[in-house]
Parts: sequence; C-alpha cells; structure tokens
Amino acid sequence: HIASAVGTPIVALFGPSNPAEWGPRGETTQVIYKELDCRVCFHPTCQRGEQNCMKLISVDEVETASKRLIACVNHGTP
Repeated sequence: HIASAVGTPIVALFGPSNPAEWGPRGETTQVIYKELDCRVCFHPTCQRGEQNCMKLISVDEVETASKRLIACVNHGTP
C-alpha cells in the first residue's frame, strides 16, 4: 500500500482477500486474483486445505502482468 501511494509499480497477487476492497490503486498496478467460489474467506489458512486462490495463479499470468506493467511504465500506456 505504501508502494502504491508513492507511485511504485506493483504486481499484486491476491488470495483470500478482496482486491477491490484491499488492493492497491493506480495506473502502475496490476492485480492478479482468482474468482473462486470460496474467495474472500479471509482465513489465515485454507479451510478446504487447497489454497487454490493462490495455487491457481500461474507464473505465466505473473509474467504477462509484469511485462504489461513494464510497458506501461516505459511507454505511458496501460
């Protein structure tokens, strides 16, 4: 949140919390979040024992978001 407030580019991964409520804001922010039926449970440990809200975020998704963010920062386009 501090990074976002001072304009630092962010790729934020969200699991059991809601990025619409708790996520960083700004043009230099990329949020990755899975819309699962158990989302926004806020439990410190997965009640299902799966942690799919985090496990289903792929390296490719993070890489794509990172590249999109770098392009935005370097060229001023979202």
